[in-house]
Amino acid sequence: MALDLVAQTPPLDRLPREELEELLRLGHTLDLTPGTRLLEQGGHPSQNLYLLLEGQVALLDEEREVGTLEAGEFFGFPSLLSGEPPSLSVVAKTPVKVLAFPKEAFQRLLAYPEVARFFGQGLVERVRLRLAPAPSLFSPVGQLVRRPPAFIPPSATVEEAARKMRQEGISSLLVEGEPLGILTDRDLRNRVLAEGG
Repeated sequence: MALDLVAQTPPLDRLPREELEELLRLGHTLDLTPGTRLLEQGGHPSQNLYLLLEGQVALLDEEREVGTLEAGEFFGFPSLLSGEPPSLSVVAKTPVKVLAFPKEAFQRLLAYPEVARFFGQGLVERVRLRLAPAPSLFSPVGQLVRRPPAFIPPSATVEEAARKMRQEGISSLLVEGEPLGILTDRDLRNRVLAEGG
């Protein structure tokens, strides 16, 4: 039964039957109850590619639901591709049955260009979900400000400015005085290059 389901699921429906049989041999089935967290945002990188066979899972960004996946959809692949912690949590909304394929099986799948393309496009979609809702071009810029500006006196050295940007994790400083100025990391790079060091 699992073979028939997998054989009908894009992009696996394009694979040779013997490859599908090997894939199923490497995978295992999980039956989970509602509320079960399969992946944790910012947690350990995913070690499996998951195919949802039954039920629904929610994609959560800081506990805000940004999407729902249903039978025939995959998850876990963005973290598998990047080796980074999951950017979204995945939580069972209903009783679910998933097929979990280990990393080695996923790497075998990526040898097929159409499969690699499918998961690449899926990665773009998950990034879009993570970033939504993006601010409108008509939103006031004040809504984009996340922190107060950092200032530096005009007497500060290039080294002091670079250190302050690095320590505060910022790419620009406001230079005190009249008129007010702005110094960016690009200005610093250009200055250092111009001076040959």
